[in-house]
Amino acid sequence: MKITLSTEPIHSLKSDITLILVIDKDFKHPFVKPYAKLLKKAGFSGNQDETCHLPEASIIVAGSDSLNHEHIRPAVASTMRVLHGKPYRHAAIATYMSH
Repeated sequence: MKITLSTEPIHSLKSDITLILVIDKDFKHPFVKPYAKLLKKAGFSGNQDETCHLPEASIIVAGSDSLNHEHIRPAVASTMRVLHGKPYRHAAIATYMSH
């Protein structure tokens, strides 16, 4: 997998799927809020490393207890395991540096 870093807003990036992290079960964060009802309906609670793939919305969501790398790294790895073998070629992930 090739990784490219960009400072562009996530909505301007071309990707097949977007990875969204739910930090500390915050369903009100601007990255998560548009999907909050759908995620809860799917049974997603935002626990550490929990994932929810919503192909109809072109997103995969993972729970992370914090922004600490010790939590982010396994959460992202969980999404990669779910996506392994799926037909996605380009994924985007936003940072939580500001919102």
